[in-house]
This record gives sequence, structure tokens and C-alpha cells, in this order.
Amino acid sequence: MNQSVRTIIFLGVAVVCVGIGFATHSKYKPSDLEAFIDVGEPFYPQFEDPNSATGLRVASFNDDAGKTDVFSVENKNGLWKIPSHHEYPADGEERLAQTATSMIGVKRQALIEKTKAAHKRYDLLDPLDKDVTGNEGRGDRITLYEGDEPLVDIIVGKKVEGQASAYYVRAANEDRFYTADLGEFSISTKFTDWINKDILEIERSTVRKMVVNRYQIDETPRGLNFIQGDQMLLDREGSSDPWILDGLDESKEELQVSDVTALLTALDDLSIVGVRNKPAGISAGLKGDTEEGVAATRSDMLDLQDKGFFIDRSKGEIISNEGEVMVGTEDGVLFVLGFGEEFSGSEVDIEVGSKAKKDDTKPEEETADEDSLAKSRYLFVRVAFDQSLLGVKPTPPVKPEEPEAEEETVEEKIEDAAAENNDTEEKAEPPVAKPDPQKEYEAALQTYNEEQEVYEIKLKNYNANVTKGKERVSELNRRFADWYYVISADVFDRMKINRDELVKAKEIPEEEAAPGTTTPELPGTPEKPEMKVPAEGEKPADPEKTEEAPASSEDEKKPAEKVKPAPEVVKKPAEEKKPAEEPPQETKPEEPAKETVPSKEETPEPTEEAPPKTEEPAAEAPAPEGEESSNEE
Repeated sequence: MNQSVRTIIFLGVAVVCVGIGFATHSKYKPSDLEAFIDVGEPFYPQFEDPNSATGLRVASFNDDAGKTDVFSVENKNGLWKIPSHHEYPADGEERLAQTATSMIGVKRQALIEKTKAAHKRYDLLDPLDKDVTGNEGRGDRITLYEGDEPLVDIIVGKKVEGQASAYYVRAANEDRFYTADLGEFSISTKFTDWINKDILEIERSTVRKMVVNRYQIDETPRGLNFIQGDQMLLDREGSSDPWILDGLDESKEELQVSDVTALLTALDDLSIVGVRNKPAGISAGLKGDTEEGVAATRSDMLDLQDKGFFIDRSKGEIISNEGEVMVGTEDGVLFVLGFGEEFSGSEVDIEVGSKAKKDDTKPEEETADEDSLAKSRYLFVRVAFDQSLLGVKPTPPVKPEEPEAEEETVEEKIEDAAAENNDTEEKAEPPVAKPDPQKEYEAALQTYNEEQEVYEIKLKNYNANVTKGKERVSELNRRFADWYYVISADVFDRMKINRDELVKAKEIPEEEAAPGTTTPELPGTPEKPEMKVPAEGEKPADPEKTEEAPASSEDEKKPAEKVKPAPEVVKKPAEEKKPAEEPPQETKPEEPAKETVPSKEETPEPTEEAPPKTEEPAAEAPAPEGEESSNEE
């Protein structure tokens, strides 16, 4: 092989190697070097101020419903509202700032793919893309606005395995996607996270009155059938005072304090889970914008009826098909809570509407199981001012009357002159000083002035509370006027209490429960000593029994009590020794009989002189056989 051939061969091999090298380089080189240029850079470097965001939209695919749910909050004319939820007022400024802050500085970490075909595998399909079919592979699209201009618009996909806060992320207008550390990713699409869900906004300690009015309204072809149930009024003077139930029979009944506490707790747990718009005519009337009050058209009436509420033409009031509960606070605000229709639905159905109904046209496996859906109930809230809740209005003190000047009479002048000229030693006792009406008046006037100052302060505070309470009522009515609220059904069930549940029978002690089973001892009643018959020769336990007269042999066998003298009749003359001055009742016939113990046939007739005649023998009467006299004792 000559040199020329060898050179040609080497040249060919070199060309082949270059070709192979070029092919290898072409195969394994990065497809788009520009895609790697921004690795480590923020997705939206121009977004630096979280307060510049004036709106948020979150689109998330609902796998259960098979549709995309869109939640948004915007600042319109200085007011935060939720367009996706009937423009309901949002308490969103702070939360929006937190959400915006979490989007600042989010960096592209590692490039994963640049093709659109990989989006489904990483859950990065746009949930708002109408060309996308199927329920799988969709991500969450988060958009922050300043006015109408988007500040941030990203789609968040699956979480990166093995990393706590890393996700697959792409800009909504790009196909390539990266991993990104989102930190504490706190984007909330829950309606209740963006509103003030506490309906009443009251402290339990401020509640002074609760009224439970249990009635029902049944709709019949002929009209409405009103069924009145229990009506219960509970009130208390202060937060530490006990609750008092109106009409409670305290001799037989007692209040179940635990049930009252449970009712208070249920009222405190009363929270918004959804909202609906009220008809404009009804809203205007509730706000007080119209002189005629609530003016409802036929469509308004149907809208009310659909939610479980009706207008009572006779009273001009709105009534509810499941009764009312009223709550009064110490500032004079009385909340009237009317409970309407119950319904079931998904979370979105409860929040914004589209009441769930069973569709009989769908196959059984596709029909929603209503038992698995959350149960909720419509709530109609009104507010009134109840001045009695402020306590008793201060009453002014009574101003004392100035005494009239009294002129001294001629007689009084003569007496005064005589008293001054009377220098004898035998002077009458010094006259008692008469009160000075003028001094008494001045003291009473000073007390009145002090009480008047206190009264004016109390009245000023009371009137200020009246004004403040009325302003609060007007503010709340304007807040509640536009909305039907949706509450959880179980909270309503906790307030659906009857009087039988609120009251229990009082437990009566056994001795009171069965009167007559025991014989109570009366004060001063002796322990029946007359039932004890002393044995022959035995000394009686009561020393007064020794004053009995000796009895005959026949009488000795009789019970001692038949011949026993009345202790107070015999003992009194012996102690006082004033027989002549004894009261007439001591001359009763039985006294001489007990002293002399004559037979029944020989009992003398009682006379007025009987006591003095029988007293001396009574002192010397011999004791019965076997007994010592009282004097010997």
C-alpha cells in the first residue's frame, strides 16, 4: 500500500470519527440551552411587594364533582369581596398578603421536562384549559393580580418525592417545568378561610336573654299550617348570676343548668358555611331603605319559600318553618335567628348553591348517595334593639322642699318670757331642743345635690349605651340584610330543645315525699311520762309526782296518770306561796280532787274560795305508801 492510499484511508477514518462524534454530540447535547439559563432564577422576579396584589384566583379540579372549582377574592372600590361566592364580603386583606408573600422569590430549581406531553404525568395540566379531557393530571392554577394585570400565574403539580416542600411547578404560559421549593405552601381555596364566619360575634358572658320559640309551619295545598310548640324565656341579670326560666315552679321543678350551657355553646358555634343572595326588595326593606318596609314580589315570595321562610301579612314579619331562637346581649342587641329548610350537598353546593338533588335519569352507580352528603340548613338573621337589656334606667333623686318660715305665736312668746324670768330653784326640766327645719333642709339639699351629680353621670352613660346599641343594631341589619346564611345542620339540632329537656322534676326528701308516716314532736311536748307506771314502792322519776294525795286500795291499781296533779297547778302555789292571788283558772274542779283524792261521788263542787282552802293541806299532804314527800326530798 503506497503512501497515497494510506493517506486516503486515514482521511476517511478521520471523517467517519468526526461524523460519529458529531452524531453523538447531536444526540446527547441539551435540546435547548436557553431552558437552563434561568435555573436558579425566580419565576417572577418583578413581583417583590405582597401589598401590591389586589386580587387572587385559585382554580382547582374537583375529582368528586368532575369539574373545576374556581375561587377568587378581589378588592373592589376599597372593599374585599369574593366574586365566586356572590360577591360576599371577604376578610381577606391579611390572608391575601400571606398568600402573596409565599409566592415572592419562588425559584426554578431543576429543569425536569420541556415538552407538553409530560404535563399529565406530573399533574401539571391547566385546570382552566377547556381542551383538556379526562379527570387526571390537572394541577392547581394560582394567579395574583394587581388590578387586571397578573403578577404571578403558576400551575402547581405533584409533590417531589423525598422532599418536604418541593413541588413540580411551571409558569402558566410555559411548557417546560421545574422543581421549586414553595416552603409552607398555604394557598387556601376554602370559602370559610377568607371570611369572618362567626355570625353573632358575641361573648357568652354578655348574653342576658335567650328565647326559644319552637313552632313549625307545614305547607299544605290550602295554605300554611302554623303549629305552636314550646316557648321558653331564659334571662339573668349578670354574667355570674344564675339563669332563670320564666314560669318555672321552683317547688316541683329545677332548671337543667348543663342544657342551658349547651344551648349557649351551640350559639357560640354558629358559623357560616355558605351564603345566598336575598331578593333586592327584601334586602332594601330590612336595611330600612324603604318606608313601606319589606316589599316582596311574587318571585321574592317564591325565593323565600324555597329557603323555608314566609311573610306573615298580619304582623308584617318574616317567619321560619322551623321556629326561632332569640339572643339578647347586655348592649341592647337582640338577635332573631329564624331556621329554614334543610338540604344536602357537596362543599361547593353548600357554599354557593346548586342544591343537590337525586337524578333518576342517571344509572344507579352514578347517582349521588345523599346520605354521604353534608347536611345544612338556611338561616335568616334579623336584629332588634331591646332597651330592657341595658338594665333599669336611672331615676332622678327627689329634691327636698324648702321649709316655710314659722312666726312665733303670742302664747309661745309669753311662755318664753316666763321661762327667762323664772329664777326659782324649782325649775322644770330643760325642754327638749326642737329640730331646726332649716338645718335639716340644708343637709337634705346637700345630699340631693350629691345624688343628682351621680344620677346625671349614670343617665349620661345610659343614654350613650342606648345610642350605641341602636347604631350597632342598624349596622348589623345592614350586614345581614343581603344574605341567607347556610349553617351546619348539627348546630341547629343542638339548639332544638324542648321544655321537658330543659327542666327536670325536683328531688323531694323522703320525709317530705311521704307525709304522715312519722309523728313529728311539737315544741314543749313531754316525752309521754304519763305512760310510765311506777312499780309499787318505786320512787317516781318526776319529783312533782310526789305531791299526789294518797289513793285508796282500788285507786292504787289505776294508772298513775289518772291521779297525777297538773305540775303547773300544784307547784306554782308552793313556790310563790300566794294562794289568794292565783289566777281563776287554777280553781278548776280537778285541783281539789287531785289534792284530797275523794271518790268520784264525793267530789265537791268548785267554789271561788277553793284554792286557799286546799293549798295548806297540799303542802302537808302525806305521800303515798312507799314514797317520800317532796319536802323530805
